[in-house]
Amino acid sequence: MTDPTQALWGGQPITPSRPTPEQLAHRARELDRRVRRRNALEYGAGALLIPIFGAVALMQHDWLLRAACAAILLGVIVVLRGVHVHGGAARKEDWAAPVLDHHRAQLVRQRDALRSVWQWYLAPLVPGLALLFAAVWRMAYVHAGALAATARIVPAVLIAVIVFTGIHWLNRAAARRLTRAIDALDASN
Repeated sequence: MTDPTQALWGGQPITPSRPTPEQLAHRARELDRRVRRRNALEYGAGALLIPIFGAVALMQHDWLLRAACAAILLGVIVVLRGVHVHGGAARKEDWAAPVLDHHRAQLVRQRDALRSVWQWYLAPLVPGLALLFAAVWRMAYVHAGALAATARIVPAVLIAVIVFTGIHWLNRAAARRLTRAIDALDASN
C-alpha cells in the first residue's frame, strides 16, 4: 500500500535552485582560499625537502645515495612547478570574467589537476625513491647479505606504494567531488 499523496510528492520534478551571484562569488573566494592554503603547504614542504636532500647529497660519499638525493631534489622541483602550473590559484586577471564563468573555470582547472596528480605530482618522485631504495638495499647487502637487505627494504617500499596509492585515490575522490559541483553548477543554468 502506498500513500497517493506521498507518491505525488515524490514524483514531482526537482528544479535546481540557481545560486545568486553573491553565493557564486563566495564559493569562488572559498575555493581560491583553499587552493592557496594547499599550495602554501606544498611550497613549504618543498622548502624543507630541498635543503635536507641537498645537504644529504653533499655529505654522502656513496655515489648511488648522492644520485638518489639529486633525483629526489629534481623531482621535488618538478612537483613544485606542477603545483604552480596545474593547481595554482586564480590569478587577478581571472577574476575579471563573470563570476559564474570564473568559478566554473576554476572548478574545472582544479578537477583536471587532481585527476592528473599521478603524472605531475607523484611520478616525478618515483625515480629518486627507486634510487634511494636501491642505495639502502645495496648498503644493507654489503653488511648483511641479500636476504637481510631485501627484508630491510621491502617494508619501506610497501609504505611508499601505499602512500602514493592513497594520495592518488584521495585526489581522484576530490576530482569526483569537483565534477559533481561542476555538474550542479551547469544544471542550475
